[in-house]
Amino acid sequence: MMGMTNMTLKPQDVLVVLKLVAMAARPWLYASLAVELGMSPSQLHAAVKRALQARLLVKREGELLPDIRNLEEFLVHGLKYVFVPEMGEMSRGMPTGYAASPLDKHLVQDNEPPPVWPDPMGTIRGYIFSPLYKLAPGAAQANKQINWTPSAVKTQHAQCQTMKLVTGVVELGSLHAYIDIIDHGKGFDLAINGDAAQGRGVKNMHHRAEQIGAQLQVTSSDAGTRVRLLIALETS
Repeated sequence: MMGMTNMTLKPQDVLVVLKLVAMAARPWLYASLAVELGMSPSQLHAAVKRALQARLLVKREGELLPDIRNLEEFLVHGLKYVFVPEMGEMSRGMPTGYAASPLDKHLVQDNEPPPVWPDPMGTIRGYIFSPLYKLAPGAAQANKQINWTPSAVKTQHAQCQTMKLVTGVVELGSLHAYIDIIDHGKGFDLAINGDAAQGRGVKNMHHRAEQIGAQLQVTSSDAGTRVRLLIALETS
């Protein structure tokens, strides 16, 4: 159609949105935020415009806010296909991904070298893992939250301090193996946000479970949320 402009999301746009998540409700100006991210004000304006069009940002009462629900869905299901990271050789750098705080305190790591963003001033040796955007390492050094924000958006939004993984076998007419992911966050209303017919994230999870012949069960209350994957076991 005439008059419509098609914009393509760029890596720096995601960085800008994650920065706003890390800032919470702190007021900001384009000029100061551009300096923190190592961008020019015009680059920041363009990134915000694209993020708004992609619905990763929303404007409410004149304020720009991350759309947490859309952002969660994009980070979990879309980011890895749109911006594919590249792994490289061993180098000195700053830890990222599961090796960065706070995930490094909650995940058991093997003896393999960790993923790092290349940094000549880094103190850790690991395999180079390309950053989302070339200026991301510098921005992360200025604001440590940026490094872990993509992995922690969901736990931050749920106000969750602990999570656990439980596996086992249960009798449901026949033997089923189950995998439970349990958090102790604030939960959510399944009838409004999580119903398979309404919540896009939960709907996608149900669909993926069906594709492998499994069942997905989601329960949630103000005491936390449990996601259970049930897989029928073949018996001779």
